[in-house]
Amino acid sequence: MKKRTKLFRAITILCLMMVGTLNTGAQSGKQVVINVSGIEYDDPNFTSFRETVKKTAKVSSVKPSYASGTATLTCVYQGAP
Repeated sequence: MKKRTKLFRAITILCLMMVGTLNTGAQSGKQVVINVSGIEYDDPNFTSFRETVKKTAKVSSVKPSYASGTATLTCVYQGAP
């Protein structure tokens, strides 16, 4: 249950980052970085989250990475907040 809470926290942070950092008139996308600490490499919830982000409209260049218990997703969002 704790992993699921961290995943939902990451989703909330993603939404806040999109609203807080994007410019409505931007032609090119803004880079968004999502870090989730205390997670295992093959966590099925994080894999599901990554796939959901990949399928999200106006999201491109989703690049996952993992180091020392922290999973990172780096992506570009080209939409308006």
